[in-house]
Amino acid sequence: MNASPLIGLAHLDGLAWLRKLYDRALITPTVRSEVLTGFGRPGEAEVSAAIRRRQIGVLRRDPAGPLFPALDDGEASTIRAALAHGPGALVILDELSARKAARRLGLRYTGTAGVIVEAKR
Repeated sequence: MNASPLIGLAHLDGLAWLRKLYDRALITPTVRSEVLTGFGRPGEAEVSAAIRRRQIGVLRRDPAGPLFPALDDGEASTIRAALAHGPGALVILDELSARKAARRLGLRYTGTAGVIVEAKR
């Protein structure tokens, strides 16, 4: 999961949905550092609490893999993590360029709106 959907779901009080819908929700250390800046930015407190409650797991390290120069660091690390996880991984990305990269690589993906729709069902 990338930072934008994480922050969006935090704003909607929807972080608990992730574990209920997908069993496991993981972020990379890069995504964690993008969200947990220490400056009190939107979603920061909620994401930090969800990590402490283990609703969201943080990988020990960012996976190695292909470079994605058109993507930001969080999006790239999220896609590399999904590739390392293997078939069945679902990535949650909102940016069109990241979704296109995921599609080209054969990854399943959704976005914040997709999570909301699934939670509503």
